[in-house]
Amino acid sequence: EILLLIGNADRIEQLDLTTSANTIFTTTRINGTVNRLLARDPADGSIYMAEQIAATSTVEKYNSQGTPMGAPFINSTTGSCTLNTPTGMTVITTTGNLAVLQNNRLLIYNSTGTCLASVTAAPLNANTPYAIAYHPQTDRLLVGFAGNSQIHSCNVSGAGCSSIYNNITIVSVPRSIAVDADGAIFVGSSGTDTVEKFTWSGVGQMVRTGTIPFISPGIHTQNP
Repeated sequence: EILLLIGNADRIEQLDLTTSANTIFTTTRINGTVNRLLARDPADGSIYMAEQIAATSTVEKYNSQGTPMGAPFINSTTGSCTLNTPTGMTVITTTGNLAVLQNNRLLIYNSTGTCLASVTAAPLNANTPYAIAYHPQTDRLLVGFAGNSQIHSCNVSGAGCSSIYNNITIVSVPRSIAVDADGAIFVGSSGTDTVEKFTWSGVGQMVRTGTIPFISPGIHTQNP
């Protein structure tokens, strides 16, 4: 089954493999503003949802049955962490921590919503960091930068970042990153309207799978 966050509505839908939809999370906590980010913790099935609003961004958390936790779970300002139009979010499955990416920083929260770190050091403070995913095979965070189209690897605290892919003819303006159970990395390249597949051992550069896009440009891949 797939969880689908509706961007300008008030619900998260659950889609089964026959594409029938069942609206499961429709509380007042999803208020129809610009909902952009959805992340799931596979350890307990809990779900995080972030609203992409400049001054009043929040993160909501639901347990696996759809019951909301907190009011909201993470406020706009929590300790040294201030949410401002988040662009990416992922769960670090080894710790249960939540990594939230935005224009000039990376915020790290624990599973209770406490701010652990607000990372503003380079390269996260420039070039519009936009996409993030946790790569459990290497215990690293993968960050895509929309400004210069690079993919960086960082440790789970947000430090120790290094570029692991920089080829604008293949990945241009990466806006989404996903990792499968085997560690394969999928990048949504908005500038080329493609989805690219890579492998990465944890050292050196990511290696593209094949010589053509994993999913080629088409009506269903515009600005993935």
